[in-house]
Amino acid sequence: MSDVSKAFAPVRAKLYKAPLGTDVSGITGVSSLPIDFEDMGALSLSAGFSIAPAGEPSRTVEREFYDDQVFFVTKAPSDDLPTFDFTANETNRLVLETALAASIDAAGLLKYSGGIPENAAYVIDLADTSASPMTMRYLMPSTGATINGSVAGSGSAKLVKWPLRFTPEPSEDIDGDLFWAWSSWLADVS
Repeated sequence: MSDVSKAFAPVRAKLYKAPLGTDVSGITGVSSLPIDFEDMGALSLSAGFSIAPAGEPSRTVEREFYDDQVFFVTKAPSDDLPTFDFTANETNRLVLETALAASIDAAGLLKYSGGIPENAAYVIDLADTSASPMTMRYLMPSTGATINGSVAGSGSAKLVKWPLRFTPEPSEDIDGDLFWAWSSWLADVS
């Protein structure tokens, strides 16, 4: 009989970002992250999350035109790229720069001119803090990120949440794989 205590039901999630090319060789499921990784804040698990596996990776760029001018550019995964959909709870510099491919200066001025965000290295940490803490860490060294849908206030406080889609690409930093993941409980089966 299965032991339901082995079920993984994350209640906390954090997102970290570092520049593309950051040394990820020392990252494991329990290691501290290199100093280059910045904390992007908490992810909303109440908004749900999804992970879609994929086959051989490729990339599609979609452009929309109006009066012969490009007004919307996004990087969309093809059916054979994995995708991770999470919602960022925080509206901070890193989340805005990641979602919009924008830059923010020291005065807080966001300069948006459109375009595709540059790939970066991401780590997503999920934790189930029940009686026996279980964790899952995803390492994605070469990953694109974009807004997945629209941004709107939600909940009684009208909290602005940022739905983000991450699309890992093959990285020689992890033997040409798309992502690595560590699960602290998988060695213990019921």
